[in-house]
Amino acid sequence: PRPRTAAQGQHFLECLMNSWYYIALLMSLAPVAAVFIAIAILKQRRKDARRDPLTSELLAQPGATLQRDANEQGERAITSYLSGIVSCALLGQALLARYITSDLSAFGGFDYVLISLCLGTGVWACMKLVSSAKAKGILYQGMRGELATAQEISSVLLGNRRLINDLNCGNFNIDHVVVSPAGIFAIESKSRKKLAEGTGKPKVIYDGKMLNFPDWKESEPIAQARRQAQWLKGHLQKSTGLDFPVQAVLALPGWWVESSFRAGPDDVKVINPKNSGWLFAPNSSPQLSDAQVQQIAFELEKLAKAPEIY
Repeated sequence: PRPRTAAQGQHFLECLMNSWYYIALLMSLAPVAAVFIAIAILKQRRKDARRDPLTSELLAQPGATLQRDANEQGERAITSYLSGIVSCALLGQALLARYITSDLSAFGGFDYVLISLCLGTGVWACMKLVSSAKAKGILYQGMRGELATAQEISSVLLGNRRLINDLNCGNFNIDHVVVSPAGIFAIESKSRKKLAEGTGKPKVIYDGKMLNFPDWKESEPIAQARRQAQWLKGHLQKSTGLDFPVQAVLALPGWWVESSFRAGPDDVKVINPKNSGWLFAPNSSPQLSDAQVQQIAFELEKLAKAPEIY
């Protein structure tokens, strides 16, 4: 870059002292200011003395962790995009400051209109954020009511069976746990795409160690399901003082599962969840009593509480 002369440096300082430059800078920051003001207003509105009508703890829904992660990815993308816009605006202002004139005689009515439009847009954005957040809160409150109703009716209909979703286990989660008289089943769910239409039946052959798909093999989901079942067994032993066996299960929705070996009680069961009723029904005498089912479900539901939403 060409060296800056003393005259150019003096001109740059004069431009920085120009009040209109700061006005232009504030105009570029109006959207950011609107966000912060809206956040402050929303925080103040959350101080609501009214009580939540729900009397039971909401449990996490299937895929809650993945949904949260997907939302966070989207928010990060939007934040990066907005950060880029603001950064470019600020850099553009810094570039213009090198050449902007300190003579304000050319500043006319149209410039005042532009400033008014910019400030008005900032106020509009702030009001829009606040109203959207308020509407979102009303929708969330309604959603919580529907979840509570479905959850409580499901527990009545299931009787002595419980399905608990998305258990938070520290640095990992268990997708589903079924507790029934037949036992405790820790279920890891994996979605794998099928082959193109007309290229064969979506069948996976399970040999006890490997999942043999039509054009690839993998074993990590089996090991993952086994690790999670072992963790769950240890957790229940610590929380209840009793040693309950936990069956590891891997669910492959949409796939025809064929076993090429005779599975033992310690082997991971691989199933299509659409045809899983046989797994959760006791073959002969129940493994768990109704009281034990309730006790285990109570302990596991502590790991599956739905996050607070605003």
